[in-house]
Amino acid sequence: MNMSPSSVAVGFRRQGPPWATLMVLGPLLYRVARVAKDPFLWIATGRGLACIFTGKLFTGRFNIIHAGCALDQPTIGKWLIWFSVLAAVAAPLVLLVRRFNDRSTAVGYWTFAILAAAIIGLLWCVVIQPVGMLVQYVFWMGFTAKRVVGLLFGLAALILLPWFLRWNLRRPPGARTPVAAGSKKMLVHFLAPLLAWSGGVVMPV
Repeated sequence: MNMSPSSVAVGFRRQGPPWATLMVLGPLLYRVARVAKDPFLWIATGRGLACIFTGKLFTGRFNIIHAGCALDQPTIGKWLIWFSVLAAVAAPLVLLVRRFNDRSTAVGYWTFAILAAAIIGLLWCVVIQPVGMLVQYVFWMGFTAKRVVGLLFGLAALILLPWFLRWNLRRPPGARTPVAAGSKKMLVHFLAPLLAWSGGVVMPV
């Protein structure tokens, strides 16, 4: 039997069970969902799109309460700080789970894919709201160095997050296509309860 360190490491890398993925990423999803509640509702209820298509995002009066970095107010700085902290925690954890999770099976792949997509999608919601505020701020009061830096940071995050998600969802070479029995099992026993739980966290009661 080959028990070299490299073979043990490779074997361990491929043995991460789905429940371990859920134990690591589940609490992270809960934390991100709590923070993303207001931005998610802003997008899910269509208010974000309405601001864009009605022109309010560019012509509406900027509410000065959103300026600054006060953490007890709905400020631009608060949302950017929240996003930075959550992204700094989430990205390494998602990468770690991706490395050790057994994604060669349908259950393993979909457990990781659903949780990763939910976390990264909610992070995208968290950062898009301050970007919208900054756009309105600039149109109403003009450019400053801080506003430009904030816009560039936010736009970079909005571009990189979908790329990060797409890269994480790639299946490992030689893996079985994650469909059929395993996918149906995930849909019935995992996806539906997860969506119901996430909805209870994000949506108002």
